[in-house]
Amino acid sequence: MSERLIVSPQEGSQADFINDEEHSIVFYGGAAGSGKSHALVMDSLRFIEDPNYYAVYFRQNTTQLDGSLWPLAKSMYSQFGATFKEKEKTATFPSGAKIKFAYMELEKHAEFHQGIEYSGIYWDEFTHFSEYQFHYLRSRMRSKAKNKSFMKCSMNPDRDHFVYDWVEHYLYKEDQVDPETGECLDDQRKGCPNRSLCGKTRYFVITGNDVHTSWDYDELKAQFPKNNPKKYTFIAGTIDDNPILDELEPDYRENLESLPHINKQRLRYGNWDVRPQGSGYFQRSWCEIVPQAPASAVRVRSWDTASTIPSDVNPNPDWTAGVKMSKDKDGIYYVEDVVRFRDQPTGVDAKVLDTARFDGDDISVTIPQDPAAAGKSQAVQMIRKLSEQGNHCRSKPTNKNKVTRFSPFSAAAGAGIIKIVEGSWNNAYFSELEAFTGDGKTKDDQVDASSDAFMTLAEKKHVPSFVLPPMTRPNPFI
Repeated sequence: MSERLIVSPQEGSQADFINDEEHSIVFYGGAAGSGKSHALVMDSLRFIEDPNYYAVYFRQNTTQLDGSLWPLAKSMYSQFGATFKEKEKTATFPSGAKIKFAYMELEKHAEFHQGIEYSGIYWDEFTHFSEYQFHYLRSRMRSKAKNKSFMKCSMNPDRDHFVYDWVEHYLYKEDQVDPETGECLDDQRKGCPNRSLCGKTRYFVITGNDVHTSWDYDELKAQFPKNNPKKYTFIAGTIDDNPILDELEPDYRENLESLPHINKQRLRYGNWDVRPQGSGYFQRSWCEIVPQAPASAVRVRSWDTASTIPSDVNPNPDWTAGVKMSKDKDGIYYVEDVVRFRDQPTGVDAKVLDTARFDGDDISVTIPQDPAAAGKSQAVQMIRKLSEQGNHCRSKPTNKNKVTRFSPFSAAAGAGIIKIVEGSWNNAYFSELEAFTGDGKTKDDQVDASSDAFMTLAEKKHVPSFVLPPMTRPNPFI
């Protein structure tokens, strides 16, 4: 009688991840050395007796596939009778169950999977992939396998990736300070996974480009009665969940422990709120969040315009962004509101005009003016429309590079003279400004609008309110 081969996960996060059959999407990781890739490849072994099981694993490019998942899969799956096709990068088991390994470097590569039905979709280093790729592959989650189709994603922390919006609900909102010692453990700082929440079910509904999540199914169902909320969860893992690594690579833990503070928080403890220092020109910690701005202040709303809507060719175009900012008599600046949308040219014009009407004619408006002739013409047309409805407006040339334009606002924020009025737009605004490096690789629409609003106000003199003294006196000759 042949000896039965058993492969099992380690206790803790690996076992929680592999044994999860409840959620349609599972996000896994948060730190280096937790055994995420091994758990990802191992997970499919639960289904290899099902002839209808068909799964796909993604890395960003073929170099990454050949250097990680594919050789790991061949080593593991060969023990269970799998046969492999090197060119196609597929593993087929005696039952007929099939697993494919693919790359997805460009947005359009998602469409290579059009019409294919997958039982399981796995992403390794998920933060290397785009939101469009993620949502497109979600549409491929259907099959004739015994299990319900699912998606599992492994990753390290990346505060600027869209997945943060899914994960943030599982993180500490502030440092967990011991009241007796006044100290906070490294794995209990703001942004680290809250282990008491990890693995719990959270519900989601997706409408258009927006993701809505809640711990309460009924709350989402009431808000979106035509949608059926689905389940997802986040499972955190660190090197402490992977003790076998200490035996195989004794120096790995020491290497993590010796990292500089920021990288140690990210890669050792899975902190999602920290970023590499010096990578940008803005930190949200520089700005106080306030309930409102003073009533007696000079105000402006500056726009950075775009005129493209999401499409298959360009699923993540630039945004039109309007930043409303004010300056009080003491020289303190307040970012009061941000309007952000994507639309075609006529829609952009209409929404800019509507916003100006809502703001009121006492708030100035600036429109960007590109150096090219077409840019000047567009600015003139928009200024004419705004002027005709009673708004004071002017154009702002965009002939300086983005870093130069943003530097004054950045310096003011660092000096503590920029305050942010609390609003639902805060997180998207902070995320964009913190991610800005000037290299053009990230969105900078709110950055540019903030730059123009700040400089417009900086050039204005604040005239204090005052009451004229009486200009008449009694006539002594009467």
